[in-house]
This record gives sequence, C-alpha cells and structure tokens, in this order.
Amino acid sequence: MPSCSAILFLAASTQALTKVAVLGPGDPWVSLNAAKTAHKQGLTSSVACNKPAEARKMLWGADLSSEDEAKIKVVEGAEGIGEILEDAEGLIISGAGFAGLTGNYCETVLRNAPACTSVAICVEAGKNADAVDAARKACADRQIPCSVLRVHELRGGGPGTNKGEELEDLGLSRQFYDTQFDFPKFQADEYADKFLLGVSAVAGDKPVNFFQKMKAANGIQRDDGVTNRAVVGRALVAALTCEPVDLTMNVEEGLRPVLLGDDDWAAWFAAPRKVSGELN
Repeated sequence: MPSCSAILFLAASTQALTKVAVLGPGDPWVSLNAAKTAHKQGLTSSVACNKPAEARKMLWGADLSSEDEAKIKVVEGAEGIGEILEDAEGLIISGAGFAGLTGNYCETVLRNAPACTSVAICVEAGKNADAVDAARKACADRQIPCSVLRVHELRGGGPGTNKGEELEDLGLSRQFYDTQFDFPKFQADEYADKFLLGVSAVAGDKPVNFFQKMKAANGIQRDDGVTNRAVVGRALVAALTCEPVDLTMNVEEGLRPVLLGDDDWAAWFAAPRKVSGELN
C-alpha cells in the first residue's frame, strides 16, 4: 500500500491537470482516441500525428468545420511536438504497434516536458521493456507518477454506430471505417466497437503465446490477445489522474451499457475485474 506522503504527492500532481499531450510512434488511432477522450472531459488536448489533415477528419468527420479543427491541436514534426510538450501537464505516450517504443524516445520526450506531472504509457504486451524502464526512471527522477497499460492486437476505435444513429461517438468519426478498405479488418473493427466494449486486465506484463496471437488475429469475436482501441484510449486518460498501475488489458464482450464511465476507472484500476455483458 502506498504511503500517505505518496498519496498526497499524487493528489497534488494530478489535481491541477488541465492540459494533455498525446504522442508516440505507436498505433495512431490509439493516440487519436486518447486525445478525443481528453477533450471530451474538458481538458485542453493536443496530439502529434504525421498526417494532421487526415487526423482531424478521423477525429470529427470528413466534413469538419473550423470549430471542429480548433477543438484539439494536431501537430507534426519536431517543432510542433516541442510546442505541445512545453506546457503539457499530462503526457500520454502511445507505443503499441508499428515500430514500437524506445528508451531514447521516452527520455527525450520527458526531458522536453518541463510542466509534466503525470505520465501514462501504452505498449504491446511482451515488448518495449527497455522503453518502459527508461520512462519509469525518468519519471522517478522527477517524482512523476507513471502508469503502463499493455495491450494485445488492437481492434476498433471508431464510433460503433451506424450512420444517422443518435448516439454519442464511442471513439473516432465514421472516417475511421470509411477509409478502411481491407474488408476483414473493417468487420473486425466495427464488431469490436459494437459488441466488444467490456474489459479485463491482469497485473504486469502478460503477453499471449504465439498460438493465441494467431487465433486472435484471424477472427472478429472476443478472444484472448485482443484489446479495443477506444477502451484503451479512455483508460490512458483516466490513468493520468489515478494511482500508478501496470496492467495488461484484454477485450471482453459487452454492449454500450457495460462500458466503463469516466468516473469508474479509478475504482477499476484499484481492483481490476472483468467487465462484460450479454450481446442480446
């Protein structure tokens, strides 16, 4: 159990959290989901992406307005990243998928984030141990809490609604689906956003084995070795204001009613449990 001084420090470090920056070499749709979640919670949100115009459409739709463009600051390149790091209090580093995360990247980012008071990192289970260690050391040197959320194969991240449905977007806009031209992946993503909104977790780094990974990659149903992008995006934002955790997250069956609300994550992080529900 953490000491009283540690709890008081964490409360002080997260109480004034108003600005969140999201960046990293990992899955860009995780980054965009996290940035959109932060914005919806009333935080000043910014995200680094190498295709800003497309990122804005993913966030708000193809017919975005100037008002939409102003909601979340989207930057690219070293100069843009430097701008959003300069005053970011909460920092989300997305490192799952693609080339993965390196220790040097984490050290460089944290060195250039002087106002940072809380960090949450996303990595693929079983990978990027050096990066996690480097981030933890850099955070410990500055007494900054650091959470690590480990994921499996990433699915979903879109709205989870049909066109015309009067439901708040779960994740990104319809652009996320409309630009997915690989039909099996489209099916898997849409299915995940409609029917796989539950979550479970185990403590620490718990990758699935090769056979589980292959099975998960070739189906659309709930399976060990799958994590929902929209759910992990919400979890990353929540982790910035909760006691530090190190969890491997898995997807579970469930419709919208089982989705953890913004106020539910602290209790779930403290005692992770399986959250799921019937699909009928």
